[in-house]
Amino acid sequence: MRQQQSNKSFNISNASFYISLACMIGFESYSLYRFSYICKSNQVEGIEEGYFGFFRDHSDLQWGEFAGHLTELMAFQLIFLIGSYTVKYYSKLESKQRNLQYYNICLGMSYAFYLHNIGMIFQLFIIIGFYLFQKIFYKMKYFIPVLWTLALMTLWSNETFQGYSFAMISPQLKFLEDFKHNNQLVRWNLVFNMILLRIISFSVDKVWASQQDTKYKYDLIHEKQTLKTYRERVQEPQPLEEYNFFGYLSFLFYVPLLFSGPSMGYNAFNSQLKIPQQQMNRAQVLKYILRVYFLDFLTFELFLHVCYPNAIPKIASNFKIVKTFSVFELHVMGFTNLIFLWYKFLTIWRIARGWALLDGIETPENMNRCIYNNYNFSGFWRSWHRSFNQWLIRYIYVPLGGSKYKSLNMWAVFTFVALWHDFKLDLLLWAWIICLALIPEIALQKYFDKEFFYKKPWFIWLCRLGGGFQIEMMCLANLIGFGNGHEGMNFVLEKYMSWEGLICFIFYCVIRNGWATTYQFRIRDDEKAESNEKNF
Repeated sequence: MRQQQSNKSFNISNASFYISLACMIGFESYSLYRFSYICKSNQVEGIEEGYFGFFRDHSDLQWGEFAGHLTELMAFQLIFLIGSYTVKYYSKLESKQRNLQYYNICLGMSYAFYLHNIGMIFQLFIIIGFYLFQKIFYKMKYFIPVLWTLALMTLWSNETFQGYSFAMISPQLKFLEDFKHNNQLVRWNLVFNMILLRIISFSVDKVWASQQDTKYKYDLIHEKQTLKTYRERVQEPQPLEEYNFFGYLSFLFYVPLLFSGPSMGYNAFNSQLKIPQQQMNRAQVLKYILRVYFLDFLTFELFLHVCYPNAIPKIASNFKIVKTFSVFELHVMGFTNLIFLWYKFLTIWRIARGWALLDGIETPENMNRCIYNNYNFSGFWRSWHRSFNQWLIRYIYVPLGGSKYKSLNMWAVFTFVALWHDFKLDLLLWAWIICLALIPEIALQKYFDKEFFYKKPWFIWLCRLGGGFQIEMMCLANLIGFGNGHEGMNFVLEKYMSWEGLICFIFYCVIRNGWATTYQFRIRDDEKAESNEKNF
């Protein structure tokens, strides 16, 4: 039975809920069928023969590499976990943490060297440099601003000099550059950004820990008897002496989260080395792993066989097919491509998180909402990369004043997000456009978030229209920002600016997306009634 709703709820009836759900399922089923028919009836570049003789979308290099080496990854996961459990089993309580740090460092650095070869030397130089900087200057008044400046300079330098070369040191070392180029599997600078987040987390957590009461003592026995949530582990400082070089390297090179995340802070990681996560029991972790491999992975592969959500919108030679699309078909293509991105990262992140959970390390769940369960920009962002969002809140948003200066702080947050991904002008423009789009959303949410409006019968229709508009804008932004370059962008804009496009746009905002928002409003109401923290 549904619990009593708060005064700030839409109180959507069961009839409206199920009618909206049925309409949404019917519309989406037809949309997927239509796009699948187009995919199968055209000659498409970027596909290959998949399972049972059916063709599948093979155009995404990241997923192709990941899925193609999944068997080897699973074997490596098993080896890592056997080693970790062996260390835990044979270590005494007082030495277990240090032994696990040694293990993580040895295996993590070996794995990194296997991928980066001698190019890893440049990575280690930066890592050690940041450690020495915080070791010497962490008590300095302006340490954190200087740290952020150095971090941004490092991102810029890594991008500008393409990970550096030995020939930059001396022309006589060019043979090392040739050796690196011929033997590295992945350039270290392409995956260093995740490590940089951990460097910042370690350094800032240490500064904040040093500002706590100097008499603070860490009672391991008491800690073991206390059930800790992940949030408590993040916020509780570790003993100052545990912000050391071994803890630093262990955190930076922790294999399950090394390249993909999810993101986490040093406090939470170090705490779980001593006392493993306590929020999920073994049965729940096993259920999570089975869901990832037998539901997320397999259904994603099925999706890639049913249609080609990435090949058609992304490969230039397929643009001739896109040119034949109606506005409706463009809309469907944009949304299926968004589903593709969501599904890909969901699977990769959950496999990494499941690996860490088996090792006793809990991280935040990225994409804790289905893609069909987001109706505004801010909620979509918080759900999409939830662990990174929490990291940004802790280390940028809150120190800059939090919600008190929300309309200003978001510019700093999204500018960093853009620069962290890549030092490119188009990404900066993307970040600033998002900020511009968020300003009216924040203002309207603040103005209308009153019980007075929830009592008005027209308010739910206004919210449906607003939510439907934002859903359509997210699909359109994905088509424009990640399509076939300027030609694709101009084609999409030309189509949407026609009379057919405007009529279809209004139809999607009011009818199709309206059904979806009704469904989502009901979920939000239920979450409020149950005091669920996922409420956005």
